[in-house]
Amino acid sequence: MTGSGNSNSPGRKRCVAIFLSTDFHIRSFSSGSVHDDLMKNFEVHLFVEKNLEYRYQLKGKEYSLFEISTSAYSIFPDVLDASLLRNINKSSSFRFRLKRYLFGDYRRIVPFSAKGCFRLLRATIHSLMPLYNNLVETYANLSQFDEETEKVLSRISPDLLVCWAQSIEPTVMATIVAASKTKSKSVLVYDNWDNLSSKAVLVRHPNYIVCFGKQSLQFAEAVHSIEKSKIFAIGTSRFDVYQDARFNSDFHRRESVLIAGSSLAMEDEEILTTIEAYLDSNEVINELKKFKFIYRPHPKPQGKSPSFENWPYKHIRLDNYAQDNSDWQSQDGIRDLLCKQKLVIASPTTLIIEAILAGSEVIIPAFHIPKIKSSNRKMLSELEHLKILRDFVALKVVNTRNELIQQILRVLLANERKKEGNFDADFVVQMKPGSFSSRFNDLLLDLSKTSSDKYGDQSGVKIVD
Repeated sequence: MTGSGNSNSPGRKRCVAIFLSTDFHIRSFSSGSVHDDLMKNFEVHLFVEKNLEYRYQLKGKEYSLFEISTSAYSIFPDVLDASLLRNINKSSSFRFRLKRYLFGDYRRIVPFSAKGCFRLLRATIHSLMPLYNNLVETYANLSQFDEETEKVLSRISPDLLVCWAQSIEPTVMATIVAASKTKSKSVLVYDNWDNLSSKAVLVRHPNYIVCFGKQSLQFAEAVHSIEKSKIFAIGTSRFDVYQDARFNSDFHRRESVLIAGSSLAMEDEEILTTIEAYLDSNEVINELKKFKFIYRPHPKPQGKSPSFENWPYKHIRLDNYAQDNSDWQSQDGIRDLLCKQKLVIASPTTLIIEAILAGSEVIIPAFHIPKIKSSNRKMLSELEHLKILRDFVALKVVNTRNELIQQILRVLLANERKKEGNFDADFVVQMKPGSFSSRFNDLLLDLSKTSSDKYGDQSGVKIVD
């Protein structure tokens, strides 16, 4: 990877260094044309964490590998948990997360998790002053890029250090620390719906934050105390595949229903059994027989899953992709699948936003299931980012099995999709003007032209209470 000189040199393109530390972020970054668009205006230096499996998705792109001390990864859970506990009243998602540590996802003979109790006790100790200050300072000192990466950054003197982010993981902290050393500006790209409301409070602020939409912007302000002028709600590269309006135009011709599995696979059995029982009954309406019902399990399920080898549901087809592939499907593949569905029945994940963008209606089953503690019903009531869902027009939350069947009939017998309201996908994720890639490119051009002097010294760790 080449690059030299100072960012103020005449005729030189502005320089941006981009860091990807998870397979999810590689997949997201590769979904659109972010890299190619940036190359037109910037000298782009791409850095990828050494041990990732999805690097094949970056074929044709030049990148360097980076490492961060294993000690930083070891201490990261302690920082995360202590931040959750210190800021427990800032988000109901924080309380949900801590309770999940303590009680687990499934009902057991012993109601408490010994591991979770120990983790909560340790977080309580670490959250106390001055231990918390010392913990964060130690974490910042450990979260450093490897020597070779530091040398490259020193040589290329980037205007912006951009990091795809989830919370305050080591790569995020290392990006903020490196920006202070090189006099660059740090930009964190929070590339998922719940990141800014559920992961913990940032223990050190970047210069700028990029996020999904207006909802995420509000979380960045309220939960993380970031100044509004430093937050940019411009969407996600993953959703550029939904830009074409023709994907929304054929609702009345769609003859397929997708049942998308939950990460807590045991909940899927309740939904599948309910739908199968109706389709197999004498009460089934003839018009429903033309519809294909397809089940696609979650790519990374937890707990007991339905048996693929002895598939017990004769009216519900098992999706072929689920049997042949173990990793995440491409965004193009997911879009093509969703654009065929008249209805998507799913847990409250980012997939439901994609389904709405693809022109489907959505049903979220929120049954009372005693054996599952972190059920859809519980998540809808306790996770901060999900509390707006009941106001969505293109989505229906159902609380009983009978209500699920009634809503399936309502959607499948309709000729037109319900129109979206003010609190639908556009509030969650920004989709215009243009593509995410163009919006991101324009934003980075503006940020790279802004003088860094007014931000002062970033070298001290800022503790956020």
